[in-house]
Amino acid sequence: MRAVSSAVFVCLFVSSAFAGQPPSICSVSLVRAGHPPVIGQFQATVAEETETVKTFAVPNTKLKAKVGVYFTDESVRIEVSPKFVQDTSVRIALAVTENDSHNALASSDASIAETALVSQTQEQNFLRVLKVISIGKEKALIVAECREK
Repeated sequence: MRAVSSAVFVCLFVSSAFAGQPPSICSVSLVRAGHPPVIGQFQATVAEETETVKTFAVPNTKLKAKVGVYFTDESVRIEVSPKFVQDTSVRIALAVTENDSHNALASSDASIAETALVSQTQEQNFLRVLKVISIGKEKALIVAECREK
């Protein structure tokens, strides 16, 4: 069974502004015919310089989907107005491997997305990263997503 991805897609879906609650309710899904989509859920810890990492087994394979969510104020800086600069951001990383390596999220095969969190509107924020994987001769999609509470 091959665990090598044939392609990697990283998508970031976030409203243009942060509504006060960071996207901290997370789920991991497998998009493949005949399988229930959600393979795991977790609550990310919302704290400065804190990473929440969870690993979930991909059904009917030897693969593991590892997801990391990290909040920081040292990565993205956005000037919302001349008097307001926002520098809080959230990053989500997704790696799919046959082993549960502690450094999988830092590998060149990981998919990563990041955005700034800006408090201006009442829109709901969410952050999503996707990865195409091979399961035998089939292609499947692993989706990791975090939303507001």
